[in-house]
Amino acid sequence: MTQLGPHKIGPGLGWFKKEFEMKLLCKQVVKGPGPGEVIVDLPTSSGTEDVIVDDSFVTDMYLHVWEICSQGDKILVELPRETSAGNWKIWVSRDSVAA
Repeated sequence: MTQLGPHKIGPGLGWFKKEFEMKLLCKQVVKGPGPGEVIVDLPTSSGTEDVIVDDSFVTDMYLHVWEICSQGDKILVELPRETSAGNWKIWVSRDSVAA
């Protein structure tokens, strides 16, 4: 386990406390593929990534994510599920998150 400030980096969401939860602006692409799931596009610092998540993780077009660390105007967040590219963590702009 690595420590970056108050944030712990480790496998799975169990490492993250509610106080580090954020909402990342997203765009729903389609419902499915399974019941109760949606595919959303996420803005990253280098483009977009899509991820299939349980629809309970999306509220008012925001996906619940967890902050790991920040660097300048970018924030590294952990997602509730890996993206189609296989990433659990992505760099996003501060402008695309809400506390």
